[in-house]
Amino acid sequence: KNLELDVTFAKDGETLSLDQLHLRHARTAALVGNGKLGLNPPRFFNFEGSLQHFDVSAFLQAPRTSLNATLKVAGELESPSGRGPEAKVEFRMGNSRIADHAVTGEGRIEFWGRDLATARGSAEVELRLGQNQLLARGGIGQKGDQLRLSLDAPKLAQIGFGLRGSLEADAVVETGAADIGQSGQKPPNIRFSAEGKSLSF
Repeated sequence: KNLELDVTFAKDGETLSLDQLHLRHARTAALVGNGKLGLNPPRFFNFEGSLQHFDVSAFLQAPRTSLNATLKVAGELESPSGRGPEAKVEFRMGNSRIADHAVTGEGRIEFWGRDLATARGSAEVELRLGQNQLLARGGIGQKGDQLRLSLDAPKLAQIGFGLRGSLEADAVVETGAADIGQSGQKPPNIRFSAEGKSLSF
């Protein structure tokens, strides 16, 4: 594959900057971005990037793609609140295709925690590929939180990878009677249902 990579770093005081990230393949396809990392506590970080007509099959055995998307990531590796690393991720995708099928989506994901026992998070994500849709909404880690996942995939073949048939699935992950990591905390309550027709892989 014909790939070109340009990366430029700079250090200014206690900040390390990624001034340029530019990965090109083919004539118009590219991943571009820039970001910063603080070298002292709270060690903040951020990254903003975009995909332009990006073809995943140039790197992996996968269907041909043309992805156009924006991505923003920001957070701290050592939060002053003491709750551990925290990050927020936002993305938006449009005017994109996987194989011959349109792809759109947008989402926001936030998470924090020193380890699995103190992990917290929330999500608001919607993805569409052809006639298939994935939704994720809610939170996890604090008492009463619910994270709901829903997949409506009447045309699995549009996803590729040899999938066939249709699948509807719903799941709810509910944090128990206490926050994760607290005394008396029980494993999350998980409810799951799925119905498939003519499935093959």
